[in-house]
Amino acid sequence: MPDQKNIRSILNQVLDELDNADDNEEETPEYDKEELIDDIRQLNHYNNTLHESANNIKKLFESISNNALFASHHLIKEVEKKADSFATNIVTDNAKQLKGLSEKLKGVAESIREPVMKGIVLVEEIGALLNRYYKIE
Repeated sequence: MPDQKNIRSILNQVLDELDNADDNEEETPEYDKEELIDDIRQLNHYNNTLHESANNIKKLFESISNNALFASHHLIKEVEKKADSFATNIVTDNAKQLKGLSEKLKGVAESIREPVMKGIVLVEEIGALLNRYYKIE
């Protein structure tokens, strides 16, 4: 039969560990109620901003990519006029690098939309839940 002191000791240890576990739990962050409600009301605005930002970034990347591609063609035409083989080789190599970087940037422009859309879906799901309790404009 276990000793009463031993059982009490084990129980006290378990209770101490539970108390320590409670101390380690995240505390509720402080917030301003009115500011919270105002921010929640703006959720649809934030979602629209995310859509616009994703489209703007994609357009910007595509524009830079196209400019790099056009510049590579322009550089090759200009250096070919000079008939300097050393300069032609350097510019041709740089133009190839520009084309490669341009293609990579186009790929990034296409792939950037997917994570943003996933974020937008999450914002919409959050909004659907919050809309049960708060007014969202």
